This record gives sequence, C-alpha cells and structure tokens, in this order.
Amino acid sequence: MDKIMGAASSLHTEEIADLENKFSVKIGQPKDQTQVLVTGNDLLDGSQLNTYLDELTGKLGSPSRFVTGSQFAKRFALFAIVPNLYAMTMFNKGMHISLQNCQLETDQPSDWLSHVRLIPMQISQPISEQGRAAWRDALIKSMFVDQLEPLWQSLSASARIPMELLWENTAVRLFSLYERRIGAERTELQQRRIEQDYHYLVHEAPGVLFGQSQNPLTKFYKPITVEQPVRIRKTCCFYYEVSADREYCSTCPNKKRG
Repeated sequence: MDKIMGAASSLHTEEIADLENKFSVKIGQPKDQTQVLVTGNDLLDGSQLNTYLDELTGKLGSPSRFVTGSQFAKRFALFAIVPNLYAMTMFNKGMHISLQNCQLETDQPSDWLSHVRLIPMQISQPISEQGRAAWRDALIKSMFVDQLEPLWQSLSASARIPMELLWENTAVRLFSLYERRIGAERTELQQRRIEQDYHYLVHEAPGVLFGQSQNPLTKFYKPITVEQPVRIRKTCCFYYEVSADREYCSTCPNKKRG
C-alpha cells in the first residue's frame, strides 16, 4: 500500500453508527461471535473464489457462476467501497483498509452475505484544505488499486465476467451514493465536497487511481434529465436471473420500455 497522505485521525462513535446504519457494514474488530466466510484477500486465490461463488450460486438459486459473480460484485462494491467514499465526502476522513482486513461475514448460515466487516488499519484526514486533493488521490488509489481492481481481475478470470460489467456494477453504486443516498441534512461545506468529489471521481480522476489506463467510471455516466429520468446501463448485470419474479432492473438495457 502506498504511503498514506494526511494526518492520523479516528472515527467518532456517531460516525461509525451512521456508516453501519446506512450501509449494513460493520466497522472495527468484532465484539461478538460472527461467522467469517472469507476475507477479501482469500478471493484473490482462484480455487477459494470458485468455492465461494459455487456456494453462493446454490444459495441464490443462480443458473451460473457468471451470474453469481455479477451479483456478488454489486454487493461487494456497496459494502466495501461506498461507505469509504461516504466517509471521505461527509466526514472528510478516510478508512485505509487492505483486502485482508475486509471480512465477508454472515449472521445466519442461510444468508449469502449479511455484511462486510471493515477493519481500518488507519483513519486519516487531510492536513489542510489545500492538501485535500493529494489526500483524496491517495485514498481513492488505496480503495480501487489496492482493493477493488485485484478482486475484479480475480472475479473476471474465475467467472469469465467482462471487466466492463464489473466496473459498471461499481459505477452504478457510486452514482447512487452521490445522487440519492448521501445525507439530506448536510452543511454548506459538505454540499461543496459532494459536488467536487463526485465530479472528480467521474470526470477528472486519472485511470492510474483505479489501476486502469483510463478512468473506468466516465463512460458509464450520462446526466439524468426530465426527458431521461433513468440512466440506462450499457451492460446487463443479470439480476433478473436470480430475482423471484424474473423482473429486469429499471435501468436494464434489455428491458422493454414504453
């Protein structure tokens, strides 16, 4: 992991509660007995990843490892990446987490993934407003290059899922956070960071911060308008294959409209 920019910090009790309540994650070491399925690092091993995906396939009633892997990718991005982006923007704090310290847990044996436990190795915040851009770059890189990109590569190889699909699964989670899920009760400073961070992540951040030659989020973004209130995906995530009613997502490119 690259050298962390910024000053050492900590999450307040109310900030931890906010993250856990909004995103169904657990922050820090467990206080009681939970069943750790695997760590994020385990899934870089093809054999362990295949075993895990095959178990999820049975629990989901999925027709294939491919479909299961796509659903897992959406869930992992929601649990492991989105809370960190929220903390970056709303609290001006970053959780520096390795894949080894990202635990996939379940509360019930029948659950396919109850939550992800994030065990930060360090919490940081920018030293100054002038230094925030460099701090933000280091944090984004730690999230995507150190955590997400290696896992997506492993998932793509094991389940034969195109990287484009995995990155769009990531993008839709990020879009949803900044457009709908981020707190309504926000200060003027937080509102400014929401706008700046969202724009930077989608339009300005270089590909190197994602482990890619180009920003992998940019091509999936297009403005939502009154005439086009739904951002239609470029790729299908195959959710309909595991939904009880076989319904397509509202944003599915294969859904019949009108």
